[in-house]
Amino acid sequence: DHMVFRAGHRGKVMIENVFGDPVYVVGEIGEGRVVYSGSYYGYTNPLAAAERQAFLGCLNWLAR
Repeated sequence: DHMVFRAGHRGKVMIENVFGDPVYVVGEIGEGRVVYSGSYYGYTNPLAAAERQAFLGCLNWLAR
């Protein structure tokens, strides 16, 4: 399960679901960065595989 987002004109879709709906949207505002993630992390199981990789990738990007 996940939520979907619509990217604004300054947002960039990084991950889509199988229907082409945005699930991860990133952007930069001023000197900061933002990640909107529709994933329910650890909702039913601990993070693993692609979900874990996407989450850690977002954290790395935010920390740059």
